[in-house]
This record gives sequence, C-alpha cells and structure tokens, in this order.
Amino acid sequence: MNKKVAVIAGGAGRIGFEICRSFCKCGMSLAVFGSSKAKALETATRLRECGASCLPFGCNVTDVNAVRLAMAKTVDTFGGIDVVISMQGWPSKKAKITEITDEYWNGVLSSHLTGSFHMLQQAIPYLEKSSAPRVIFMASHGARTVASEDNLAYTVAKGGIISMTYYAAKILANKGITVNCISTGGIYNNYGPDENEVDLVKQIPVGRISTLEEVAAAVCYLVGDDAGLITGKVLNVNGGLSVE
Repeated sequence: MNKKVAVIAGGAGRIGFEICRSFCKCGMSLAVFGSSKAKALETATRLRECGASCLPFGCNVTDVNAVRLAMAKTVDTFGGIDVVISMQGWPSKKAKITEITDEYWNGVLSSHLTGSFHMLQQAIPYLEKSSAPRVIFMASHGARTVASEDNLAYTVAKGGIISMTYYAAKILANKGITVNCISTGGIYNNYGPDENEVDLVKQIPVGRISTLEEVAAAVCYLVGDDAGLITGKVLNVNGGLSVE
C-alpha cells in the first residue's frame, strides 16, 4: 500500500477518518472529499499531524462535475489514483413509509447511491492506469435484513450500492479493477454510552460493538496486494447481524 493514492468520499466521518489514518500509517497519499471545504480541511489537518500527504476538497459527490474536477486535481498533485473509497452519508432520520417526503427520499438516494456512482465513473480512467486499482463501497447490514422499518430510503440506497458492487466488479474485471463492498452494522459510530448502545449490543450475536479499527482493517485488507483476486465481494463487518 506504500506510495498508493487513495480518494475517499466521507473521510470526515468517524469511520472514514479511521480508514484515512490507517492508510496514512501505510504510507499512502490521500484526497479527502468532504461535504464542505471546512470539514475536509479539518480532516486533512488532523491527518497531516499523523504525517499524511493529504488534499482536502469540499466536494458534493452528487455533482458529477465537482467529482470530476476534484479527481483531476488529485491526479495533478499526486500523479494518479489507485484506490477509491465511497462512504459519504446523509443525515439519517426515522420515518414511516407514509411519512417519507420526496426531498428526503431523493436526498438519501442521491448522496449514497448517485454519489457512489459518480465516484466510480469518474475514477475509471485513472484506475485503468494503476498497477493495483481498487474500489470499495460502504453498505449496511440493513440492506439485506431490514434493520429498521422506519428507514426505507437508507435501506434501498445501500441495497443499490450492493447491486452496483456486483455489476461493476463483473464489468471492470477485465481492466484489472477490483470492486468490493464493506457491509457494516453494530458499530460504535453515532451511538454513545447510553441506552442506545445497550439496545444495539442486544441485537449483535457476538455480543459487542464493532470498532472503527476493525472496519478500517477490513478496508486495508481489500486494498492490499493479498486481495488482488477478490472482487464482487460484500464483506460483513457486523458481528453476525447478517450472514451469507
């Protein structure tokens, strides 16, 4: 992984930052796409304190032109792109099917699904030039197990990402580009040490919350040379919340 270049949409989040920090330890250069320039800059500053070479971009991934420009600037600075991680999110809220507005539905699908498509589409010309190109999407166990009856938009978006993983892996294999997906769940991300965490632990077969480091380790494995023949895989990091 040393000297590879990674582009990460969603690197300002807790999981995203841990992935970025793991990449930094491996000697990778990073471009962080944040929902705002301020968030991206804050993340880049923290990563630079860890010794990383990091570019911050305020990049709305639902805007294909913004993604195209940010990737071009990344290549101008670092010389190429080897890894693309798409894990941007959207403020989550619970709503019954009859209560979902078009604005919320379109926002969730645009951020998670359309944004991930733009990241994949715009990276392909650069990934084709890499000696070990990797694409990793981020999904959720809820895409296959209906984690919450009140979160249909999120479930549909993550299900679409899993379908895109399968499709893109098949289509891009002859270019040497691997496409995989991490399916998380039961992770200490937005939950604090309160009743929410207690309720979450009760649902997890292994009996504990997943750690940020465990998710980052799974991503690093798929990015590494040992995973060069793995493509089209949805890797569960969720303590048994969903199994294949």
